Amino acid sequence: MLTTGTATAAVQQQTIPAQFWGKWDLDLQSCSSRTSEGRFIISADRIKFYESMGSVRSVVTHGNSDLELTMELSGEGETWISNYYFRLSDDQKSLTSLTNGNREFVRYRCP
Repeated sequence: MLTTGTATAAVQQQTIPAQFWGKWDLDLQSCSSRTSEGRFIISADRIKFYESMGSVRSVVTHGNSDLELTMELSGEGETWISNYYFRLSDDQKSLTSLTNGNREFVRYRCP
């Protein structure tokens, strides 16, 4: 789990909360491209990336804006488990990936 510096209680969820659902991409111009490698689509129990997709195994929220997922993903003939940590902006128009301590990676909600 990522330490964010805020003391928000972790809550186990059955599905991904609705405020995170939608199509996200690297920028708003990429939203109209069918071949954008930065796109992913979040629904209640799945995430579809450019070349992989998967189902939720675990959902934990920290307040209304932080989401911690364990996913079972498959793509290109392989299956694997991955963990993700996302932070939703206050206006819910951008989603920042804070996974594995890597640099922050922002995607934007497509209209």
